[in-house]
Amino acid sequence: MSEVLGTFELEHICNTFTTDSENNITNHTNWKGSADGYGSIWGTLTFAPTPLASMTEKLEGGEVRWTGQGFLEDGTSVAGTGACLLYTSDAADDSL
Repeated sequence: MSEVLGTFELEHICNTFTTDSENNITNHTNWKGSADGYGSIWGTLTFAPTPLASMTEKLEGGEVRWTGQGFLEDGTSVAGTGACLLYTSDAADDSL
């Protein structure tokens, strides 16, 4: 697990917020940058729908999804997506 597989650098572009019929909020954070072997990369980190009342400093985490596309140096592109659970360090410590 200590071997470096590659490096990347991303710059935050903007956030977009959407709501569903129950006023749950989904936060989409948009990024651009570069990665070894991929040239330019673009992606969105999406935080799962969260009830409006829970959008406070006490929010401990939840599901996130990364969806991105890399434009390779040879002119082709590759895209991918994946999800995981993300928690603040305080929330993770409480669950141990």
